[in-house]
Amino acid sequence: QALALVGGFAGTSTNRQVFDVKLWLSEDAGSTWSSTDVPWTGRLGPGLLQLKSGTLLLLGGCEISSTNPGSGNTNYSSDVWASSSIGQSDSWSLKTDSAPWTGRMGDVWIALTDNSVLCVCGYKYGTGYFNDVWRSTDEGATWIQQTSTAFLDDAPTEPSVVAMNNDTIVVIGGGCSADIDVIRSDNLGVTWRVVSTDPFPGRARGRSVVTSDNAIIFVGGSCHPTYFNDVWASNTIGSEWFEVLPAAPWSGRQGFGMAIGKDDH
Repeated sequence: QALALVGGFAGTSTNRQVFDVKLWLSEDAGSTWSSTDVPWTGRLGPGLLQLKSGTLLLLGGCEISSTNPGSGNTNYSSDVWASSSIGQSDSWSLKTDSAPWTGRMGDVWIALTDNSVLCVCGYKYGTGYFNDVWRSTDEGATWIQQTSTAFLDDAPTEPSVVAMNNDTIVVIGGGCSADIDVIRSDNLGVTWRVVSTDPFPGRARGRSVVTSDNAIIFVGGSCHPTYFNDVWASNTIGSEWFEVLPAAPWSGRQGFGMAIGKDDH
């Protein structure tokens, strides 16, 4: 299977103006890479996901023109681009240059089994965190707001969002509050309910995956100054949790990447 990489800044700690405006592709599990030009602007934190049809979507993200993302010199894109041929630079088409959701970044994009895509929460420097959910059934061209208030209380700080094998959506609320909720939607994001409260210490920027038998594995995250390296699991679609490992051998961290293979490895 091919690997695709896009976005991110290539500057220094004092200059974030240099972005990689390329799509990088590897067809040998990461051993070799080639790049193609892309028609969109360089950005940080865009969504990149493949639909069941094979179409690749690029969504949102932000263009930082200052060393301080919260300075106001930041443009958050709400455009959506699609490609049915990942390796060709001329295969991308603009589905919309202004989706109805506010531009944002974060791990907020979910591909569902019916070829639709969900936008769940997300954040914007200097503005805060979003609490809305949007759905598109035509590869990002048009969108319908499923709800404006997924969480009944404040919007979560960089939560972890996963889709179960039957398209049930589980959001593991972020933030350092002692009252961390896990919420679930069984109707594609239209209505939500709390299924677990305080299952583990509050944190943001943890990561989760779903196994082939519909278990959720949740790992890491941070609540300054603490960085977690614990591992938790739920076999009940997020309602009950148990600790798999109190301290993994890798150091505590946040905002990392995590994936699960077809054999749950």
